[in-house]
Amino acid sequence: MPRDGTGTSANFAGCAKGPDLSLDPAPFRWVAAFLASRIRIMPSVNRLRTVCVVLLGLLAGVLVLGSCDRAQSADDLPAKERLHVYILAGQSNMSGRARLEPDDRIAHERILMLDRRGRWVPAIEPLHRDDPPRAYAGLGRSFAQVMADADESITIGLVPCAWGSTALNRWERGGDLYEYLLERTRTAMQAGTLRGILWHQGETDAERKDAATTYAPRLARMIADLRTDLDQPDLPLVVGTLGDFTVANTRYPYARTVNSALRTIPSLAQHAACVDSQGLTDIGDRVHFDRASLQILGMRYADAMMRLHASTASVDEEHTMTPHQP
Repeated sequence: MPRDGTGTSANFAGCAKGPDLSLDPAPFRWVAAFLASRIRIMPSVNRLRTVCVVLLGLLAGVLVLGSCDRAQSADDLPAKERLHVYILAGQSNMSGRARLEPDDRIAHERILMLDRRGRWVPAIEPLHRDDPPRAYAGLGRSFAQVMADADESITIGLVPCAWGSTALNRWERGGDLYEYLLERTRTAMQAGTLRGILWHQGETDAERKDAATTYAPRLARMIADLRTDLDQPDLPLVVGTLGDFTVANTRYPYARTVNSALRTIPSLAQHAACVDSQGLTDIGDRVHFDRASLQILGMRYADAMMRLHASTASVDEEHTMTPHQP
């Protein structure tokens, strides 16, 4: 099984569940154990009253914390055409390996994500949970922030699908991750309008010559298959190059070949763009972008996506205004 820079092997078991946003019971168990030890040394006359107070307090805490991950009901969601859905796909540099910061837990009222249960919830980090029990921040939120700021009438709906240490063949038609992406995307399309796919992947394929030299046509075919299976022939897609530090990493001898392939995608597939990661920095492992770089990369993806939307709108307008020629 391929491995990524975290040293963890890719394991798709349970992947269909996606990110786990359930409450962590560990803090509650610790508090309960501590309070129980205190209650045991109290006079018996005070124990019942104390137990009741403690139980009410714990219940209140669960309700308050649970409300932070409350799913949006159908009535709370915007109209379908106003919920713009974007798929986050690829491997660990799409899901992210940056440290979490307090700001990552602050929700934006117009940025949602599809959780593992198929519910729309506030998009707070971690968007992905592909390296449990560890959790990280990625580029999805910075992308969504730019898109939301550009149009205050819309809500951004992110669909996290990325999975670390995965090769392209698992994302091709018939692969487990291809089917996972289709399932998640179709669920999202029930409530929103699919507006694009963000793709960042290739490190695993850069380990082998045969995978790297066939990367471009295989990725182009995957894009075509997705558009066909989703009935979205003009679906915009933005890919991103591997970091300069990965190209310089001898562990990935064919990273330069993969980057060349990624840069050819706009010429192999219509309505596609490639953003360059040149100048960005890593977390120290020569594989994964650091936090600041992921935020910049997310902005670059947003800029490229908006350019694709603008060019598509321009073509549509031109076709609308051009008189029919017999």
